[in-house]
Amino acid sequence: MVKAENTAQNIENIQITDWVKTYTKPLLAYTMTKISHRETAEDIVQLVFENALVASRKQKEISSVKGWLFSILKNKIADHFRDQYRHPSHQSLEELNETGDFFDGNGNWKPESRPGQTDTGHLLDDPEFTNILQRCINALPPRMNAVVQLKYIDDRESTLIIDELGLSANNFWQLMHRAKLQLRQCIEKHWFK
Repeated sequence: MVKAENTAQNIENIQITDWVKTYTKPLLAYTMTKISHRETAEDIVQLVFENALVASRKQKEISSVKGWLFSILKNKIADHFRDQYRHPSHQSLEELNETGDFFDGNGNWKPESRPGQTDTGHLLDDPEFTNILQRCINALPPRMNAVVQLKYIDDRESTLIIDELGLSANNFWQLMHRAKLQLRQCIEKHWFK
């Protein structure tokens, strides 16, 4: 009986090792398009393989390993943004101003941060612009970042995001509005120099 368990465990170890060798790069590349912090992306990919190992013990047959791993990955990325929303990291006032705190204590625009009028054209086709846009998204405060990522990057329905993050509809739209304003200011500052 012990020999059969050891054989099953060896097969399991070989299987997960093959998955890691085959799918780490594509999983990490996809994760890096959603989360720019490399160590966080690597941690999420590692969680995917840990969950896959546990789930594979319960599942007899997996039709498409790659598709299955990517579905686990998408859930882990969503979990990351939910966690980021629920437990935002604390930033000092100086850090907030560096990352685009454009409002005063009353929620009004700071005079030096008011957005100007611009014409954006087809900027999403420009790799340099999309790089700046991604950096601006990553610079948003954690809660705003989470709602923007889930809404526009993961293309989730607003009602699902509201439920997942435990927000009121009003709070969600307020976060989205402020995030858009901060993104606009950040893009104007870094793109339209």
